Amino acid sequence: MPDTGIKKQTYTAYIVKLLVGLFFIFVFGRVCPPWGGITQTGIQAIGIFFGLIFLLSNSEFGLILPSLLGFLAVLLTDAYTPSSLMAATFGNSTVVQIIFAYVLCQTIISTGAGEFISKWLLTRKVLRGKPYLFCFVFFFAAWVMGAFAKIGGIVFVLALLDSLIDNLGYEKEGSFNRWMSLGSFVSACIGMALIPFQGLPLVIFGAILSAMAQSGIVLNYAVYMLSIIVFSMAFIVLFALTMKACRVDADKLRAFDVSRISGEQGGKLRMTRKQVLACLIFLFAIAYSVVMAFLPADSPLGQALSTFDQCTWFILALVIFFLLREDGKPLLNEEQTFRSSISWGIVLAVCIFNVIGGMLANPELGVRGWLNALMEPIFTGLPFPVFMLLICFVSTICTNVFANAAVGLIVGTLTMPFAITYGDTIGINVTVYGAAVTMSAMFSFMTMASAGYVPLFLTRPCIQKNQKFLWGVGGGTCLGGILLMTVLFTALAYLL
Repeated sequence: MPDTGIKKQTYTAYIVKLLVGLFFIFVFGRVCPPWGGITQTGIQAIGIFFGLIFLLSNSEFGLILPSLLGFLAVLLTDAYTPSSLMAATFGNSTVVQIIFAYVLCQTIISTGAGEFISKWLLTRKVLRGKPYLFCFVFFFAAWVMGAFAKIGGIVFVLALLDSLIDNLGYEKEGSFNRWMSLGSFVSACIGMALIPFQGLPLVIFGAILSAMAQSGIVLNYAVYMLSIIVFSMAFIVLFALTMKACRVDADKLRAFDVSRISGEQGGKLRMTRKQVLACLIFLFAIAYSVVMAFLPADSPLGQALSTFDQCTWFILALVIFFLLREDGKPLLNEEQTFRSSISWGIVLAVCIFNVIGGMLANPELGVRGWLNALMEPIFTGLPFPVFMLLICFVSTICTNVFANAAVGLIVGTLTMPFAITYGDTIGINVTVYGAAVTMSAMFSFMTMASAGYVPLFLTRPCIQKNQKFLWGVGGGTCLGGILLMTVLFTALAYLL
């Protein structure tokens, strides 16, 4: 009898939560009057956004059901037709890139190359018995992957972390995995800001460049990259030290017996030919973004490579991998690899939040203009350090609620004239301010709508099933990042 009561309470709670989510997704936008220049469709977008956030924050609904409800709700607005919705979701480059990045990373996992890399890291003498130094190295590797492989790097790092957790024997939903997932994901996100000439960082960076160019100021790329590196390294070090201060359970990492890991020859780790090929193909896949970041666009090679993008380059890498043979047999079964690698719940979540993010950023719907009008009066007549604190705070908080591309565009366009005035009057380096705005917009991980790739992090079971950690430790990380941005970028703006 008590069990029946518990089941009834659980089912009742499920129904109540479902009704709340359905109200925001389907009803709120139709009964709430417009405000601040936001159109009725814009109000509907806000309602769908908060309804999806509510349902997805309750793990009993999973990912697929809320995402499908979001698709239906969007079709009931004036923003999309069925064909345009499909083009904005499964035709979106971010979505397609994530699908092929998943498959590419599955080749690393299925061949055992991912497990080899995690074992190789665990057996480095300099890291033995030093768990927090190991965490720093892992976060640094995530930062590098974010810088050079962007979304594909995030997928790879999280897959590598899963292999590491398995090798160490930690629980998949345990504290260590939660902290490592958060640190790895944020490190990769801020790494994406280092070379801002592709994808989402370019959208934000482009607004800053345009605003500076209108005032005749040329951005100094060396100063920009130095500023990003200083902040990134400080964040990674402080996050690893915070894990130590919070006594995150690192006993299994500290006491890990490396003798448990042995290769095929003399107890040494050895990669198989299949693993070597998988790693080489993966390096080939991410080489595109590295080469294109530094290759002149008007060079013959640059013009030849411009026919591709990162997504189609991933496809080329997969074609090469599946064409290769070992003893006359394929390295992996391509059909089985595709079936086992793609998490459709995550893909659907990325799809719907790309659409909602686009609606919130659409100037015709008014949400972007309302944010613009809300922030403009705040930024006038402040001392520069206070101005920097306010910008970092507003930009980081807003980018974790709305689409970070929209927030980056608004903040970059709106506040750059103020920064240029500070440069003329007190001599601060405007390039450093541009780096601060870019970084604050990339510091997004708290909600699904923050960026198209954030569901890769928020749908991890260790995060999705522990919202207290997300809003506690994740929120603290967000506020700590704001303070660190303010201190470092303000100092660098004066010094450089």
